[in-house]
Amino acid sequence: MLACLTPKRMIHRWQFFIAFLLLLQCPITTLAFVDYSGGSRRFERLQLCATYSELLSDKNDLLLNKHSRLCLAPMMDYTNHHFRTIMRLISSNILTCTEMVAADDLLSNKSNSNIHHLFGQSATIPEGPSVLQLGGNDASQLYNCAKIYHDYSQRNCEYTAINLNCGCPSPSVSGKRCFGAALMRDPKHVSKLIRAINDGVESTLPVSVKCRIGLWDNNETPFSRQAYDSTSDEKEYQRLKEFIEIIANDGIVTNFQIHARIAVLGGSSPADNRRIPPLKYEYVHRLVRDYPELKFVLNGGIHSLPQAKDILDENNGLTGVMVGRGLVADPWSFAMADELIYGDANDDKVQHQPLCTNRREILEEYGRHADHKELQNNPVSIRRTLTQACAHLFAGERNAKQFRKELDEIANRPERLEREARAKVWSSSDKGESTLASAFAVSSSNSSSGGWNNIQPAEASTSVSSWDDIQAIDDNTKWDENEPPLSELILEAAHRNFGDEVLSSSRQESYDKKVWEEEEGRRRMSKGDVIMSIAEKSSSNNDKDNSKVSGGVVDGWFNNGLN
Repeated sequence: MLACLTPKRMIHRWQFFIAFLLLLQCPITTLAFVDYSGGSRRFERLQLCATYSELLSDKNDLLLNKHSRLCLAPMMDYTNHHFRTIMRLISSNILTCTEMVAADDLLSNKSNSNIHHLFGQSATIPEGPSVLQLGGNDASQLYNCAKIYHDYSQRNCEYTAINLNCGCPSPSVSGKRCFGAALMRDPKHVSKLIRAINDGVESTLPVSVKCRIGLWDNNETPFSRQAYDSTSDEKEYQRLKEFIEIIANDGIVTNFQIHARIAVLGGSSPADNRRIPPLKYEYVHRLVRDYPELKFVLNGGIHSLPQAKDILDENNGLTGVMVGRGLVADPWSFAMADELIYGDANDDKVQHQPLCTNRREILEEYGRHADHKELQNNPVSIRRTLTQACAHLFAGERNAKQFRKELDEIANRPERLEREARAKVWSSSDKGESTLASAFAVSSSNSSSGGWNNIQPAEASTSVSSWDDIQAIDDNTKWDENEPPLSELILEAAHRNFGDEVLSSSRQESYDKKVWEEEEGRRRMSKGDVIMSIAEKSSSNNDKDNSKVSGGVVDGWFNNGLN
């Protein structure tokens, strides 16, 4: 609410202009005037009682609740801003989430490049509805991390919400560093962390929490399904309720994303935590009934758009569902999300232009982003992550594996060309000997000391006489600017491996194909066949076709994922 008081000064025009802009930002606004001039209709001053940060928080809270219908789960090494760019070209509504930003990692390196790496968004394609996830167990660290983001966001990026990770079971996170799922041991401490984050962003962003339904500590009692099945479901649910109530008590957090499995701590890998503990969706459904004033997003075991739609249709009180591996392994299969989950038309509300209608258009738009990134960075260091983001756009199509192999070659291309350029410079001398070998040799007298100090000039006749010459050669052979742009290389690879039918297939056609495949899978399962989804295949150690994928990622792709 905006209340306008009128003591003894006329409002300045610039103050009125600011107030008018704030009104435009707030979709539902009440304007109240109090006149102290004895009934005169002349107003002398406008005072804004609601702060700008409150307006921003309210606006973002509405966006968070709307777009939480379908969420991309945070996954380390996968949900970087390159992959999130692909997702935004597929859907204008899906709520994306960053990789977890560990507060101690950020504070140990506060360089502009590292901050941009962790918080940055695409400069060519707007991020849209998105969440920044933080991890940590120290309130002062999380405050400083949130403050760094808040200062950085004024110029460079904009997220819809900020999230605290209370669900990662990875030993490297929940073990020695004692955050992630380990935070569920102490919900009162989590409340302190949330207040610190909220203060760090000056209450401009809603704060949400991603957690599990509970914990099992292997160090106290080794986990087994038999031991777990013998525990009381009611006691487990009551502990989850206590966690939710304590976190929600301050009124800062009203949105929870809950992975409907327990986290097994004390040595179990994230992959084991996905496969072994059973899913208990009923806990989340009970929370929806018990706390109608809160928002709950269901996570875990959801791999496809039809499955997500069915869950939402069957549970009206559920705010949304969260998908991780299914979206990363087959992003195009979610291309009908805007129509089926959000009921929106094809216009992209973020970019004010039609959404990409097929995968050729997606690669063309993503190419703009990729080329811009390579102009800003060294292709040797960044290209692999750029190609990895679009590697599974054709999952399930014939020649998809060959396409990933070609992307892998494209990713290696800058390093290979740089290496070949160096080799050409270090070509043979007049005697037919290697210039490098003749210029530098290991001094036999200093051989015991080891390292670069052993390498010294060997012959005065060589054209290379110092390390400065070597540096000059390196500077001149780093990258050939006449190389084709990355966008062109990716498109050429796609055209070599897929026909126009695949490249131009619409979102509706691809969705219909996916629905048919799922129905066929259910039919085969009824006959006793074992059927695995693309996401399940990708994380299976026994699947040879998916044991190696683009970017050098090997089997167990998602071992470090946080879904």
